[in-house]
Amino acid sequence: MRVTALSVLLLACSRPAVAPVPAPIEMAITFDDLPAAGPDVPGMSRLRIHREILAALRKHGVPQVYGFVNGKGAEHPDGRAALEAWVAAGYPLGNHTYSHSTPKELPGYFADLHRNEPLLRELLPGSEERWKSLSLPRAPARRHGRGA
Repeated sequence: MRVTALSVLLLACSRPAVAPVPAPIEMAITFDDLPAAGPDVPGMSRLRIHREILAALRKHGVPQVYGFVNGKGAEHPDGRAALEAWVAAGYPLGNHTYSHSTPKELPGYFADLHRNEPLLRELLPGSEERWKSLSLPRAPARRHGRGA
């Protein structure tokens, strides 16, 4: 009997353990403050910067990257063209307020969100239902939730 028990134990230990398959990691990739998103780069237009970002996203197969827009940046000489390139590449846009205001007082913050909507509606035409599904606000300065 000892030999049989020892054989079973050795047999059980000799098989490789099957490691559980980890769940896939999901993350959201976003770009805030479009079309400006940083200082000007000498010799590069906003449109060129956006095209290079979009090419890198395509090259690496990054799906559904949201760009969050400050409408004031579309006043930049090629800001609107940069946003149009973003939409043409198939990536959605969300509302990051017109002037990047922080939600210190709600009436002014909501007014700044609403001021940004006409630009987003022009860039993302479609039915009211489609607009509702794409109308994603994101508060500037990471102000959200209970601490906002």
